[in-house]
Amino acid sequence: MSGLDQYMNQTPASDWSPLGFLKFRAMQSDFTGQKDKEHYRYQMSLKAVQLLDEFTVAEKENAKLCLDNLKNEADGKHIRSFWHGIAQEGLKSKLKTVESELKIFRKKKHAMIERTSFQHAELMYSTAQEAGEQSKIVQQGVTEIARKQVHDAVSDSLRKVAEENLCKRQASLGGPLSSKKVRISLFTSYRNIDNLEHDDNDEETDERNTNNKQLIRIYAKNDKVGEEIQNSGTKRSLDTTEDSQECCGLRSSEDGKGMTYDDTLHVHEEVELETSKTSVQVNDTISLKWEFDSPVPSWLTKAAKLRSNAAQSEAATKALYWRIVDASNPAVISEFSSEEFEELNAIFASTFKRGGSKENLEPSAERCLQILDKLDWEQLKFIGSLVKVKGIQGAVQEVRKLSKGFENKKHDQGLFDDEVDEVPALLGDLLEEDCLEDDVGYIFELLRYACEWIKKSIPQRHNSERDVDMFVKSHIFSCLDGITDQHFGEMVSRASRDRRVNALDSPDNTEGYHIDWMFTNFFGSAMIFRMRLGVKNFPCILLDTLRVQKTMRDMHRALTGNIFAAGNGAVSKPVLNAFTKLLMPGFVSSYFFIRTILVVYVGAGFYASIQLSEFNIPTTYDQLGNIVNIAREMLRVKKILRSTISSFKAMKARADREKFEPGRIKLINSPPEFGTPSRKRISRKVSCLTYIVLY
Repeated sequence: MSGLDQYMNQTPASDWSPLGFLKFRAMQSDFTGQKDKEHYRYQMSLKAVQLLDEFTVAEKENAKLCLDNLKNEADGKHIRSFWHGIAQEGLKSKLKTVESELKIFRKKKHAMIERTSFQHAELMYSTAQEAGEQSKIVQQGVTEIARKQVHDAVSDSLRKVAEENLCKRQASLGGPLSSKKVRISLFTSYRNIDNLEHDDNDEETDERNTNNKQLIRIYAKNDKVGEEIQNSGTKRSLDTTEDSQECCGLRSSEDGKGMTYDDTLHVHEEVELETSKTSVQVNDTISLKWEFDSPVPSWLTKAAKLRSNAAQSEAATKALYWRIVDASNPAVISEFSSEEFEELNAIFASTFKRGGSKENLEPSAERCLQILDKLDWEQLKFIGSLVKVKGIQGAVQEVRKLSKGFENKKHDQGLFDDEVDEVPALLGDLLEEDCLEDDVGYIFELLRYACEWIKKSIPQRHNSERDVDMFVKSHIFSCLDGITDQHFGEMVSRASRDRRVNALDSPDNTEGYHIDWMFTNFFGSAMIFRMRLGVKNFPCILLDTLRVQKTMRDMHRALTGNIFAAGNGAVSKPVLNAFTKLLMPGFVSSYFFIRTILVVYVGAGFYASIQLSEFNIPTTYDQLGNIVNIAREMLRVKKILRSTISSFKAMKARADREKFEPGRIKLINSPPEFGTPSRKRISRKVSCLTYIVLY
């Protein structure tokens, strides 16, 4: 009421209008600037005037009149104009506040830009200094390379002279020289080469001898050939395998006093020495420990040469380094001539005749596959849905009805010279009793479950590694249920563990490949599912094929080791010749893609590998035709695996019977190898790596 008292004392009662009161309040310090509060204050003040006795009757009547005018908005236009002006003044004050804050922000921004520019300038300055130092290092390296090229040009000529003198000395003595004399002769020649360079620049030579002392020594000990270089007090050694020893022409002397040279071999023609790394390249005749009566294949000799010529650091990631000739690798096949390639291909052709190819499946299974291959995807979908309702027998009866309308169709002529005019006739109609065959049951069950995982949209959802295995691949590999038992859990491959333990550089805590699934039976056959990262990552399949090939090789060695153990460490010649009949099929799979491979033992510690097939697992109904190819390939692998198990049992039984027979061959230990070089882990999604193996 104090504001009203002041206003009434200064203003006559006839001028107590709302606009006048608001203008008076706008000059007060406690003015809120809010329309509702100020109008409420004005109304309460006028009501108080009507109630208080200190005001006259005329003033009370005037107060009542002002209240009525306020309710009737008699002066509403002017009041709205007043409040509009108040709002504009508020916006102006807020705008000034924002502008002041913006100025402060701009000042901070300019200060930050200046500070960042200064830091960037300091970084550029330090980078320029480092670049100058790097350029000096590069110039020194170029100078050193040029000096080394001149040194190598001179050393090659002197090395040839030293080797010629060595051969003449050997001929004059009438016998092979001892390894000690050979090492002394070669070391003297290399020392003469160094002395030749020392004479050109004595000061540089003295400094080099002080800061970079090099000791070059070629030695042979315990069936290994190494090259040892001591650089600035640091010793580095390179051990090669047993066949590399023979490539260099070094063999154990009969008196056991050391190593001697074989008359049929020569000292290696080229020894390349580098300050950063050491490598030995052998380019002469390869002598292999061939255990069979047949002659050594020419392609195998060439493969051994390619293996010996490859640097260890680069070759360890290739199959040839592990004595596996990949017949599906164009880079390897291009090294062979046409005759050598035909000779290599003949090995697999004879293998399929022994183990069973896709042309000689069981007659009932072949009839079923031929008929299903002529059905379209809608008919296959109908048959797959019918299996769940009427079973395999009902599905066989329905397929027999559909097959009655088949007719031989004409080929499109002109594409191939040797093609026939008509499709080859079927083996015969599907019989009623074929539903009792396991292979026929597998085919129809696989078609049924394929329709189910497509109906459930399993391929279209986000799947883990275990999802794909349980919903899809467990049905594909169910054809092996008759010869294997399933085991689950984190396990380690014993064969790969044994190889890693026997490696020359194996650590104390060596483990084998970790696996998730294992399928075994009483006779020792096993299928291993090895899980790793990389779903839908096709390049990983190419890289992981080497891991499968190595595991197949290790499993074959484990099988032969068991056979030798049954014969007390020795077997007869027929059993030894049968080692090539232990066929090792395997799978590499990623997401809904599967590749089948086969690894075969050739001899002399070498293996041959070939890609049998690859196929995509159907993910939609229009791809159900792939089930025929999948079933054919899986039954083909089943036949090969069954043949391997049968051969293994027969060989082990004969080795046990002949354990006391004379003229047997003792176990030949595998040549020593280095461990697989570790590679950087790459984060990927889920995938599956699958092996077929035997213990």
